[in-house]
Parts: sequence; C-alpha cells; structure tokens
Amino acid sequence: MSMTPLFQVMFDFQNIESNSGEVVEQEVAIKGVSLSNYALDMVTAQFDLTFSVSESNHGISLGINYCTALFDKATIDRML
Repeated sequence: MSMTPLFQVMFDFQNIESNSGEVVEQEVAIKGVSLSNYALDMVTAQFDLTFSVSESNHGISLGINYCTALFDKATIDRML
C-alpha cells in the first residue's frame, strides 16, 4: 500500500530476430571467453508481478513470476 503500483509490475518481451527474420540465441566471444544464454529459474520475485513473453518461429511463450505473499496459484492461473 505504501508503494506506487507502477513500479511493482514488470513486462518483459523478448524477440531477437536475425536478418532472415528468425529468432536466434545470441552468443558473444571475448578473447578466449565464450558467453551464451543460460536458462535460470527465478525463485524470488523481484516485483509483485513479472510477465515474461518470448516470441519465436515456434510461437509465443508466456511466463509469470509473482510474489506468493500477495497472490495465490489460483489467481495466477486465472490471469494466464
């Protein structure tokens, strides 16, 4: 109640396309060091709600990370 709701919800949309129009995973190399994407499970919510959307040739994927002190699973299932 003491915080503005504008900063308690995050929307993350990922759609990185190559020149051919397909979505690619980017890899970066720095003089002997190789960096690439790593799937990371979020176990602590940084915001009250985080909506993550990614788009690829296979379709659109949606995920929600939420604060369990504020929302229960049934509420999140209804949002999805």
